[in-house]
Amino acid sequence: MIPAYEVVGVGDADVDMYLDVPHIPAHDEKVLATRATIYPGGMVANFLVALRRLGTSCCFHGPVGDDEFGRIVRADLADHGVALEGLVIKPGGRTYYCVVLLDGSGEKSLVVAPTDCSFPGPEDIDPAIIAQARHLHTTGTRPDTALLAARVAKQHDLDVSLDLEPAELADAGQLHELLGLTNLLFVNHRALERLTSPGLSTPDAVATLLAHGPQIVCITAGAAGAWVGTRDGVRHIPAFQVVTADTTGAGDTFAAAFVYGHRAGWSPVASARFAAAAAAVAVGHRGGHGGVPNREEVQSFLAARPILRTLREESSEGAWRILP
Repeated sequence: MIPAYEVVGVGDADVDMYLDVPHIPAHDEKVLATRATIYPGGMVANFLVALRRLGTSCCFHGPVGDDEFGRIVRADLADHGVALEGLVIKPGGRTYYCVVLLDGSGEKSLVVAPTDCSFPGPEDIDPAIIAQARHLHTTGTRPDTALLAARVAKQHDLDVSLDLEPAELADAGQLHELLGLTNLLFVNHRALERLTSPGLSTPDAVATLLAHGPQIVCITAGAAGAWVGTRDGVRHIPAFQVVTADTTGAGDTFAAAFVYGHRAGWSPVASARFAAAAAAVAVGHRGGHGGVPNREEVQSFLAARPILRTLREESSEGAWRILP
């Protein structure tokens, strides 16, 4: 069977309600928002839109309600060319939303308002949808669902990428099996601290994760850049210095661009450098995927920056650290 699309994303799509504030309020403090807007979002939806902008065919597999937020999400995914065969519309359901507080720094604070349509349950998974792709991407929001999707993916010889956040690391048993089914693992620096022992160096932390099954581990750390690790070593990818409007979805854009490069046969370092550039372009715009670039825009961004400012090939910071 010829796959209908390159990548299927199992997970969430939401509406982000933005409040621009002079500063993030402290306990018992009231601040007046200077602007209120809404944007479609969600980790997996952001990932798929970014991937589609890069030219990869993809399909969303997850739930929305039959409410106004659900209609916004569906229209947005369709407008970006993401296939909706896997969309699960729940009668009477409420599409989940997030409240994003954004100050002048561009760094967001985010509160999730969960609903009955926050993430697919195992009962929502259609193996036929997954079987029509070459690659599965998901998150750890519902480990039982992610594990089921990953098992189906492996039955059909799909690669699996997994994006983990700190709040998703509760079930150690399911997580261990899920990592064993994962080819590409994306974690931020906070999740890395929870997944491994405190005080470990980055190479040692990566080695710990690789021992559970993934072939490639990417660690994102915002302005501190990213690290990409394989069994051959770990490489630091410096962040690009850009004016930041909104960091929402930056990690999702990074993951999408990395998967794009990986599936094109690029090296992990080349994929990570491309991903860092894509994320740098994206954070110049508001919304989780409001400014995700296409391939030409990423290439233009890279071409305008000397290579020594983007990947210090010969420096000690940029050199491969060999794993034991």
